[in-house]
Amino acid sequence: MDNAADNNCPFGPKYQIYWDMRDELFSKFDQAQVDASGLYTMVPERCASDLAKRVNGSVVLDVCSGIGAMSIAFARTGKEVTSIEIDDERVAMAAHNASLYGVADKIDFRVADVT
Repeated sequence: MDNAADNNCPFGPKYQIYWDMRDELFSKFDQAQVDASGLYTMVPERCASDLAKRVNGSVVLDVCSGIGAMSIAFARTGKEVTSIEIDDERVAMAAHNASLYGVADKIDFRVADVT
């Protein structure tokens, strides 16, 4: 990044710590779609990948999936994923983010309230 202003979190100073580690959250962060909630709730990519590799089976249900970090990790390990999130804007973000990793076709994105 060219200047200090680029390093300021667009969601405000209380999210700055998460913004500073954004490249650890998604290796394709600069192309990803993220909101404030997604920024601080997502599982970092390396951790998500390690967790996904430990899950047995070929079908996964990811509830409260947010912007898709775990769904993407599951799909990248070859699993078929149903990703459920209550917020339709986050579902759209998750679908976009999954397309960045080439796994959108392995994830069934749904807007629903799991409660």
